[in-house]
Amino acid sequence: MMAIKPVGKLTPVEGMSKPKPQGKLTPVKPNIYHGKAAIAQVEQQEGRTLTLAEKRVVEEEGYADGYYKDDKGIETNGVGQTGKWMGKTFDETFQAHKADAKSLIDNFDTLPEYLQAELVQIAYRGDLRQSPTMLKLFNQGRYTEAAKELLNHKEYKERKLVANDGVTRRLEDLESAIRKYSAQP
Repeated sequence: MMAIKPVGKLTPVEGMSKPKPQGKLTPVKPNIYHGKAAIAQVEQQEGRTLTLAEKRVVEEEGYADGYYKDDKGIETNGVGQTGKWMGKTFDETFQAHKADAKSLIDNFDTLPEYLQAELVQIAYRGDLRQSPTMLKLFNQGRYTEAAKELLNHKEYKERKLVANDGVTRRLEDLESAIRKYSAQP
């Protein structure tokens, strides 16, 4: 029996033709987890307990162990990862979005953990940059006005007319967290 020498990870051997699939190929639908089940899957994958901010992101985004199209038809995998984030780890994706939130919010590290978590989950979705006015008001300490301005959001208004979906709930969760923070002495 002749031994086969490995050539490398998925490296074709010169002169060797690619094997042709036999029969009909059927796409495999990924398992999609929501809420606490999604958190459990990501904690198992990461090998650690997630932080509050990480849990909020996973809770809202869910987790898929494969590729699927979201409600806008955008190819997605993992924890709501699209575009340049597809195929990257959750930790890598999360840390980049957390850094984005920190760059936009003055004194981010001094804010209560619950407010940081909501700011990061909105940054992860891409909504934190959508309202420069809200950011300006927030960074000026005008929190009640910032909370109101947050919901002056085109997608929020469009989705709110149809249903109270995950996007509207997420924005409202941040709005509530800002209002809670503004009420503190």
